[in-house]
Amino acid sequence: MPAAPPSWQWQPRADAAPALAPARPPAFVWPAPQRAQMEAPPPLPQQPAPPQPPYAPAGPSSASQREATSLLASMRQSVSSGDANASADACAALVRFSAASGPPPSSSSPGDSDAFAALHTAGAVPAALAVLQSHGRSDPLCAASACAALRCTLRPGNADQAAACATGAPAALADAMLAWAGHPGVVKEACAAVRALLCGASPAAAAAVARSGVCGAVVALLLRGGAAQGALAAAECETLWHLSASGAGGRAALEAGALPALVAALDAACAPDASAGAAVAGAACAALQRLGAGVPAQSAAADAGALEAVTDALTAHARHAGVQAAGCAALWVLTSGHASNGARAGDAGAVEAIIGVLRAHQDAPALQGAACGALRALAAGCVANQLRCAHSGAFPAVVAALHRSGRGHAGMAEAACAALGAMSGVGRDSLHAACQAGGLQAVVAAQQQHPDSPGVAAASAKAVAAMAAEGHTARFAAASCGALEALTATLTAHKASLRAQEAACAALAALLAGSPELVVQAAECGACEALVGAAFGAGGHAPVQISVCAALTSACARSENAERAVSTGAVEMCAAALALHKRDALVCCGACSLLATLLLHGGVALRAARAAEVPALAADAVERFQSSGEVQDALRRLQLALMPSDAYARVAKQQAAVEDETPEVLQHLWDFLEV
Repeated sequence: MPAAPPSWQWQPRADAAPALAPARPPAFVWPAPQRAQMEAPPPLPQQPAPPQPPYAPAGPSSASQREATSLLASMRQSVSSGDANASADACAALVRFSAASGPPPSSSSPGDSDAFAALHTAGAVPAALAVLQSHGRSDPLCAASACAALRCTLRPGNADQAAACATGAPAALADAMLAWAGHPGVVKEACAAVRALLCGASPAAAAAVARSGVCGAVVALLLRGGAAQGALAAAECETLWHLSASGAGGRAALEAGALPALVAALDAACAPDASAGAAVAGAACAALQRLGAGVPAQSAAADAGALEAVTDALTAHARHAGVQAAGCAALWVLTSGHASNGARAGDAGAVEAIIGVLRAHQDAPALQGAACGALRALAAGCVANQLRCAHSGAFPAVVAALHRSGRGHAGMAEAACAALGAMSGVGRDSLHAACQAGGLQAVVAAQQQHPDSPGVAAASAKAVAAMAAEGHTARFAAASCGALEALTATLTAHKASLRAQEAACAALAALLAGSPELVVQAAECGACEALVGAAFGAGGHAPVQISVCAALTSACARSENAERAVSTGAVEMCAAALALHKRDALVCCGACSLLATLLLHGGVALRAARAAEVPALAADAVERFQSSGEVQDALRRLQLALMPSDAYARVAKQQAAVEDETPEVLQHLWDFLEV
């Protein structure tokens, strides 16, 4: 199964998280000509370096410290006196003081702003929290000012952040939201403060926020106002996105009814007269993408109408790249591995909407990759969606996207190859559409363009294997554009990736089955040696063993290929597979079939088989797989190949006289071998 879909990253608002510190300039290096002309001074005597004290951020200047101390003293005095107006004024002054030198940095670094360091030293976060807890439910202006002060003074990973979560800040923010639900300023600042609490928070802090009731408050506000509140609804959806980043927050949001609330916001955002509809739709889709992972959440989202709502958002905001990216990512997550959700989304028009995304946003590689990933999820295991892709022009759109993926966009190429493989399916219409659109040539070219990406190699190989099922024409077309060489290169270059090894072996097996002409070409490019090496390098991984045996069985129909395989250890590889996977019928069947093919081409293989104790391993398999007709057939071919030529002829004649080949005949053969 393809790798799990990448999480689409929603861009946080400017007031949600502090800006990152600027990168340090590169160290100066003298230009080469000048450095060559300079004479090196004589070396100085080596002196021990003085011990360096541990780094500590520079403290604030005395002026900033005095101003911060004065502000916080007045804030604490207003809390003690119960004066809400004075508390609001003090919080507003703190916000202005914090903003004087820009937003706070994201971590403890030499770039700490002087104002922020002064506030941190003077205890601004506890003071702002005290104001919120004292006046948050009694005065809306004071509540909004206190929330803004918290937002401005919190920093990701800072001790104040964890302390605020542990001392009741999340609960105070939830209370303020519910108490002043009709005041947009309070709700907006409270949501921003929640996002500041969660940005870079530790698991313990995130769990404290999840337990506080913030999720329920945000969901209640979203259900109350919908998208009619415009930017405020977008802030609430974005807050749910932050809340669902942790497992505890995601569970709390689901229990609070976040899915129906987000669907309602999406429905309202798709109205023609919706205020800030694109912002609401993008944030809601991003939150659904985070909350919808896992089969239970996928089913709950489908029951809430999320699939239809996301599809409608893609159609209503077709020109907005942010909405398109978030919507495609949401469909990718909601339908991945869930066939019924895929069928339901296809019925709602998701396939056609995503094709529109691929055609309308050709200059956005990340968006193209998300769209291809959504198409793959929709088509995997759903024949109806595969037919929709074939008849709606999905193959040409994905092939065009794959051609546009440059060397710097391996993720996009992997998603496009995976989409082509999934859309090809097993139906003749899908396979024909894939080949007609140039899918084979595109996936092989993608693998050659991204030789260092195991993900692209695996997705490309799976697509080749899927499209090779179209018939001999497709197999020869794949070989003509370099598929055999590309697959052999994958086996050699990506030995550490089991996914790439398994996919390449399976693709080689699909191409070589019943194609003698391709067997010759595969041998010339070193496929036999690469396959044996893949089996040994996989460490006994059963799917790789099965695919290697299938591919080599087809390739070793020629004596030259069989000799190559035997010389590189194919017999020993089969013996090791039989010994390691004693209860795996597929491995046993593949290994016995390959051994029978190899033993027909010379005494070297027979001697190697006897040295590797293949007769004993096969006799053990006869007893273990008595109920498997396919394994018994493979064992029968193996036991005949193990015999000398005169004995083979005599026993073959005896077998031909028996209409129903019974286990007694097999036992007779093993008795002969033991003699």
